[in-house]
Amino acid sequence: MGPVPNLPPVVVAATAVSGELDAATVAAVRPDLLRQVRLRGSRRLDVSGVTFLSCAGLGLLVELSATAEAAGRTLLIEGLRPPHAQLVRFFGLHEVLTIADPPVTGTGRVPTDDREEVDALP
Repeated sequence: MGPVPNLPPVVVAATAVSGELDAATVAAVRPDLLRQVRLRGSRRLDVSGVTFLSCAGLGLLVELSATAEAAGRTLLIEGLRPPHAQLVRFFGLHEVLTIADPPVTGTGRVPTDDREEVDALP
């Protein structure tokens, strides 16, 4: 048997956010989440721990998705709770966001070793 080629590891980077995503908390977590999408290559965002999602939070999801797309990646939003999924649909954001289907009713956390938890609460 010949030598095994040196292949890069397959990593699906994931990030989780929890708590309330409103104007105040979005301002606090936005830089870190953008950094993770830009530099770390996050491709999954677990929002199952988000308890409140305002228009500012929706705007952040769109910005993160656009940032990933600009880098040639797709950001999969996982764990969207049904009330939040209704907001996404109401505003037509299901056309621009990649949402894991179906929205979850429980915590919906996907186990991963490389997840960084970002808590939106101070």
